[in-house]
Amino acid sequence: MKDSIFGSFFLNKFTTIISLLVIIISFILPPDGLGRSTCGLYILTKLPCPACGLTRSVTSISHMEFVKAFYYHPFGFIFYIIFLFLAIYNFMPEKIKNIIKVFFAKNEDIIKYILLFLIASFIIYGIARFIYVLII
Repeated sequence: MKDSIFGSFFLNKFTTIISLLVIIISFILPPDGLGRSTCGLYILTKLPCPACGLTRSVTSISHMEFVKAFYYHPFGFIFYIIFLFLAIYNFMPEKIKNIIKVFFAKNEDIIKYILLFLIASFIIYGIARFIYVLII
């Protein structure tokens, strides 16, 4: 069975380790952040980049503070679900992993369009927030 591009890119040990680290660290970090920004764009311009707030959103989800998570960044929920899935993927039984690989292979075009839609939505959200901050 030939893996899909998405399957071979996302469903591997490296992404599992990175995703596990993200989830574990999200439980350790405080949901309100560390008290200072780590975003280069924000530090230089005082304007948010499209990803500003994602770390606080993901950590808020881990701390069960869902309203706060949405306030920090609405895409945090999508990223959290993706990280959680990727974190547990390599611990799944081989039979389940094969079902997932077949699903990715059969639905590669649909998954590609969903991924492109999410990327476009993320960028549009970032631009809209950037403009909003400039106006107010």
